[in-house]
Amino acid sequence: MPLRFPSSATAFSLACLGALASSGCSTTLSTLQPAEPMRPGHVQAQAAMNVNVPASRIVDAVDVVATLGDRYASDQSYRPTADEQRQALAAGVGLGLSSPGVNPDFMLRMGVVKNLDVGLRWSGLAAHADGKYRFLATKEPTAEEEKAEEGKIGNGPDRGFQGAVSIGVSKALYSGFVFDALDYLEVGDYSRWNIEIPVIFGSRLGDIGHAWFGPKYVFSTYSVDASLKNIGVVPEASGTIHHLGGFGGIGVGYKVVFVFAELTVAKMFAEPEVFGQKTDLGGIIVVPAGGLMLRL
Repeated sequence: MPLRFPSSATAFSLACLGALASSGCSTTLSTLQPAEPMRPGHVQAQAAMNVNVPASRIVDAVDVVATLGDRYASDQSYRPTADEQRQALAAGVGLGLSSPGVNPDFMLRMGVVKNLDVGLRWSGLAAHADGKYRFLATKEPTAEEEKAEEGKIGNGPDRGFQGAVSIGVSKALYSGFVFDALDYLEVGDYSRWNIEIPVIFGSRLGDIGHAWFGPKYVFSTYSVDASLKNIGVVPEASGTIHHLGGFGGIGVGYKVVFVFAELTVAKMFAEPEVFGQKTDLGGIIVVPAGGLMLRL
């Protein structure tokens, strides 16, 4: 059942802020891993929280509900104009493309061969799989150093400043509850796939941590089917999204266990056709994250 909020800009603003305490439903933009892949047969396990803050989408949704929501409240049989219908669907699509939310995040990675590990990740309501390949290392351990680390848990010999590229695929697993904040718009189906490509640079901080940073690109395809109160089914909105941004993170601990924090800032580019009219739903997204990482 949709949640019912008072039809006013103030009430909806509070609802949006409240959404920051529940799961959001955009793709996870955080990276949450050092450049260094795990050694063959070794694993990385971690638990984290991501906070998605899409300021532009929150503002747009507040503006729409402040006008259209009040009209529904004063007249239950009110039929929105064509322009109001477009604005309502655009607000719903915008929330789906990048909704505010606090998302739990769990990742498990395993080294496959030298310079390559693979990972599975569940972040809120999306599933991710990726592979990470190291293409840069400024130090090459000697055979004696490699042998001394055999059978030991942890990262193995230090390879200095490192660079790696990850290619991942994720799929949204949710269908609609975040849209309930738009009281008059019912989303029947929401589909989304993402391809995620971070390039990660960084190095160890001795035995006490890791630091990493780099650019990230995310390509997404999506489709939305919805119906509007007193109108019925509205035209499907579908299209592509591009995220381009950067991230930086640091983990502090000792040898195998680290508490870490990461900040991602990205620009979202999205211009879906809503009722036959291109609508700019892009904007800046800020994603702070933090958690606990084990590298065994």
